[in-house]
Amino acid sequence: MLLHLSMSLAAGLTITLGAILAYQIRKPDQKLMAAFLGFAAGVMAALIGTDLLPEAMETAGWPRTIIGVCLGFLFLAGMDRIAHHTHGFDPEVEKEIASSKEPDCGCCIHLDHTNLNPVHLWKLGFLVALGTALHNLVEGLTVGVGFTVGEHLGEAILLAVVLHNIPIGMAIAVPWRLARQSLVKTIAMTSLVGLFTPLGTLLGLLADSLIARFDGFIMAVVAGTMIYIASLELIPKSYRNHPWYGAIGLVVGMFTIFIVHQH
Repeated sequence: MLLHLSMSLAAGLTITLGAILAYQIRKPDQKLMAAFLGFAAGVMAALIGTDLLPEAMETAGWPRTIIGVCLGFLFLAGMDRIAHHTHGFDPEVEKEIASSKEPDCGCCIHLDHTNLNPVHLWKLGFLVALGTALHNLVEGLTVGVGFTVGEHLGEAILLAVVLHNIPIGMAIAVPWRLARQSLVKTIAMTSLVGLFTPLGTLLGLLADSLIARFDGFIMAVVAGTMIYIASLELIPKSYRNHPWYGAIGLVVGMFTIFIVHQH
């Protein structure tokens, strides 16, 4: 069990690796931002269509799937309102960003506050992180149950987790970086998100038969949260920055998950 949990922890923390990579890009512009956000939306859309909803329909049936999707959507809508009032962003930093005329070095860059409001960017990163945490919990449950079925199945699921955790980590971090959140704080927050994977794995290993009874409903709830994030946050913001780059990122993100699912 310890080996399985260690492997799951390493896979979960690849989100932090993606966040660190996002901070190494010197001066992201609107096209790059649109591509990243579109990519994250594509990843989520593909996961919803090829993984979460089919599995939920198969194991929980369509009535509970619909209820779960609606609950997930409404839950994140409520968290959106909470995040709008408790975003934790320093107003003085926002004023400094809005009044600056030249990009700063490192991760402190200029924002056009008429389009890339730092408060909205922080909220966007928070929502993606929240939805990813819930998704990672379900993934961890799947990994744990997979290991109880067979070693190779658990390892294959972990590989899929690693492949899409890195771009999701970048999608979480880019808005926070543009909002001038420090790298240390971003690492801490993305690491916390990553810990939901081994937590889910532990639950799956300890109670795989019990979890299996609710696995489909949980996946439906996660699908609802991802529908909210992709449709109301990621896609509109990516298209607002640059529609063509947002569309390209969306398609690339979807095909990335399709390719991963073939292995």
